[in-house]
Amino acid sequence: PVDGRSICGVGLTQSLPTIVADGTGGAIITWSDARVAGNDIYAQRVMPNGAVDPAWPADGRALCVATSFQYSPTIISDGAGGAIVTWMDLRGGISYDIYAQHVAANGVVDAAWPADGRQICGAAQGQFTPTIISDGAGGAFVSWYDIRTSVADDIYAQHVLASGAVDPLWSTDGRAISTATNNQLYPVMAPDGLGGAIVTWLDLRAGTGLGDVYAQRVARFGYLGTPEGEIASVKDVPGDNGGKVKLSWNASYLDVALDPNLTAYDVLRSVPPLAAAQRLARGARAMTSFGEALRAGGDRLLITQVNGQTYYWEYLASISALHYVSGYSYLAPTVQDSSGAGAPRTAFLVVAHNAAGSMFWPSRPDSGYSVDNLPPYTPAPFTGQYGGGSTALHWDRNTEPDLAGYQLYRGTSAGFVPGPSNLVAAPTDTGYVDPAGAPFFYKLAAIDIHGNLSGFALLTPSATLDVPGEALVFALDPVRPNPARGNALAVQFTLANSTAASLELIDVAGRRVAALQVGSRGPGRYSVNFGERRSLAPGIYLVRLTQGARSMTRRAVVLP
Repeated sequence: PVDGRSICGVGLTQSLPTIVADGTGGAIITWSDARVAGNDIYAQRVMPNGAVDPAWPADGRALCVATSFQYSPTIISDGAGGAIVTWMDLRGGISYDIYAQHVAANGVVDAAWPADGRQICGAAQGQFTPTIISDGAGGAFVSWYDIRTSVADDIYAQHVLASGAVDPLWSTDGRAISTATNNQLYPVMAPDGLGGAIVTWLDLRAGTGLGDVYAQRVARFGYLGTPEGEIASVKDVPGDNGGKVKLSWNASYLDVALDPNLTAYDVLRSVPPLAAAQRLARGARAMTSFGEALRAGGDRLLITQVNGQTYYWEYLASISALHYVSGYSYLAPTVQDSSGAGAPRTAFLVVAHNAAGSMFWPSRPDSGYSVDNLPPYTPAPFTGQYGGGSTALHWDRNTEPDLAGYQLYRGTSAGFVPGPSNLVAAPTDTGYVDPAGAPFFYKLAAIDIHGNLSGFALLTPSATLDVPGEALVFALDPVRPNPARGNALAVQFTLANSTAASLELIDVAGRRVAALQVGSRGPGRYSVNFGERRSLAPGIYLVRLTQGARSMTRRAVVLP
């Protein structure tokens, strides 16, 4: 209508209206109402078309008609089309207390809540100007300024559950948010996104008569500040084959303070949405509360929303609180490694909790990616047989679990540079027949699934059987890779003739760890893995090849 819709026009004065959206295009309005002796609290719903909802009583639903005066109502949505209203209430006859009531979308007062409202705070001296926000679970946080000390006004808050009960884990008559000297007045609140609230107020603690602005966070279960463990970093583990990141987080202040409600941290990993949907379709249990035990067997996924993004979490591990360290780390497996196609990130969550799992504080999510830093070993031995215009090439299979295959290159000199123009083949097996005609130089590398390329094994025409060419030269190649692993210390060498020859592995103390008589192999190029039969202890070694009066030595480092 022109000049507005009448929501209530009965009796004496209606005052101090406040409003909240109902989630469907309409709104619920509440006010203080003097239609009978004293002031009461009423509410009404207006529909999207501007009409007053006919399901609600004409001139509003009475939320509280207790004796004396009820003033200063504020309202929030209950998330289901209804609303929760709080106000200051003088029914006790001496000082104002704080009450709240829940009205459903159909205009019916919630029968689970007491008639005329739930007392939020009934402390002595008086509580004033309450403010309210949703807790995201059908309940609400209420804050007010409070003169219970008879000295100055302080800021308090309380949590009322969707059931209408005051949260038993919070202090009776509210949690003190600020009890600084002088007056703290007129609090307002906003949700913190983690199940708590941030409160701000006018503060006169400086005593100058001029007000300042202060703020405080009240987290889950009435704890102030930041009881969560805060993720500090999610970093790749260098020098590994990928698949893991180092997740580090700062300890909760409850941990260091020996609070009995902090006993452990659960580490959760995000599951990609498509994989999560597949698991849910196969019967995985979907959970929406941190209070449900993720690790209690079966396939379970916790579903949360953070800044509008949906996450699916799976349990990885629990880390006991030590109570004397400032931070923790955990090597967490990732869902996927970085590769040439991109660096997919895996998100993690750290949930601090008590022994019973009834109190919990999830961190904010953070993410990182893992990188495969280790190339495969150089393929060895690399041999070839020429005949009839073709060269049959062969090598032993690499044992790396992330091996993708091999890349074979052909050139006309030992110094040719492998590249796309001279790539012959990319076999996944250990052999290839090259019908190129005259013998060539070949270089062979192993490649893993993340694109890491090994060193190149060289095959010369003179080392290819049945091929005339230059004479073989006595040689011991540098160890590659170096450092090597204890079960894969591969050594490549060349013998020019069949004279007796030995290949020795010597530790830093001069002790001979292994020795092989290799002269009987005859002229040719060979490869020996000293770690094939037994793993070598980490350390520094010398590899020595001796044939007649000639000797060559190479240095090798073995990692665990």
